[in-house]
Amino acid sequence: MEFYHLQYNIMEKEFIQYEEALTLKELGFNEDGFGMFMDGDFIPGIILYKQIKKMESTPISKKRGTIVSIAPLYQQAFDWLEERCYYNISYETYTTSDDVRHYVYEISGGICRYDTTDKKVGKLKFLKKLIETVKNKNHGKK
Repeated sequence: MEFYHLQYNIMEKEFIQYEEALTLKELGFNEDGFGMFMDGDFIPGIILYKQIKKMESTPISKKRGTIVSIAPLYQQAFDWLEERCYYNISYETYTTSDDVRHYVYEISGGICRYDTTDKKVGKLKFLKKLIETVKNKNHGKK
């Protein structure tokens, strides 16, 4: 049990946050994942999208208003959103002469670029901008 808990703590930073997972769900994200959120609580494990649909449709879940969502990895979310917005997404790292590591996230066409020394904050800000870009693109289609 101790080993499993340690592995989860190492991987936790690779999953997107609850609010962004719900937004992806609203946009149609329906892929399998390595975790899920149930009413905001993260539950690790291999989760099939069809399991989420079954859990949402149970009478108890409906009565309680339980919110269930896949918890995508950042890379899953980036790939899925990239397919929907038809932009190239790039990620790179570099180290300055004073040994400060930088993380650069970019959507092609000058839409956005984040250059940060905090990888976790950079990924989250970039994901939010990418979601906003896809929402705006989808809104224009209606």
